[in-house]
Amino acid sequence: MPAGGGLQRVADAAGVILDAPGSSRAQALSVGTSEGQRLGLWAAGMSPIELHPIVGTAVSRYKDHYLPHKTDALHAVAPTANPHNEYLYIWGALGLVGLLLYLAMPATAWHTVRRHPLHRRVLLYYLVAMFNAIAVNSLVIDMVAAHAHALVLLALVMPFAAPARGLKT
Repeated sequence: MPAGGGLQRVADAAGVILDAPGSSRAQALSVGTSEGQRLGLWAAGMSPIELHPIVGTAVSRYKDHYLPHKTDALHAVAPTANPHNEYLYIWGALGLVGLLLYLAMPATAWHTVRRHPLHRRVLLYYLVAMFNAIAVNSLVIDMVAAHAHALVLLALVMPFAAPARGLKT
């Protein structure tokens, strides 16, 4: 069974319910709506994951595996190789291994500030905002945003990082 098999079954079941004849929801999910476009991009983003779930397609080859699965109508309104979901992009390009390493960054940040209540709260707010933002866009593909994200994460964590052993502070 492909890696995205379970996710694909859920998406297919949701599509059957949402696309019921006469459903106003079905009309709202057309390619002509932002919501419909995003769901179409996510569906196409599942294809690279199904092909290479563990190690991914490689960043340089992601577009080759992603674009053929976009419908012509969707490509006309959203001509991009960005699935607008960081989790799908990282998993598709770098595989499950890359996704786990990517998620290890905020986990490491959390571990670093866990004993500082005020900073832990600030980091928690930031992580909640970040995880929600990357569910609907891709900060890795949009490099300026990715650099800003990395700098904010470093700024929140660096004051609490232990100095390396053997270095004088």
